[in-house]
Amino acid sequence: MEDAATAEISRAQVWQWVRHGAALDSGEVLRAAEVHAVVAEALQRAWAEQGDVARRAHLLDAASLTQIMACGREFADFLTLPAYDVVISMGA
Repeated sequence: MEDAATAEISRAQVWQWVRHGAALDSGEVLRAAEVHAVVAEALQRAWAEQGDVARRAHLLDAASLTQIMACGREFADFLTLPAYDVVISMGA
């Protein structure tokens, strides 16, 4: 549960930064495109480390959910609800 709470706080913070155009240390404004780029880079690194094709699919699901929850137009109440839907759709 601790990890879920940390994920909730983190995605809420990123969503707020994107939504309100927070300035980065570089002076640039954080936009969804930057979040997508960071997620894509992290996905690429994780993908390279993961040889199992099924687990790679889970990484894609996680990246997609991260982007939706951090950059969506509306703030979702809970990360765990759509995450649960993803897990159920996998048959887990």
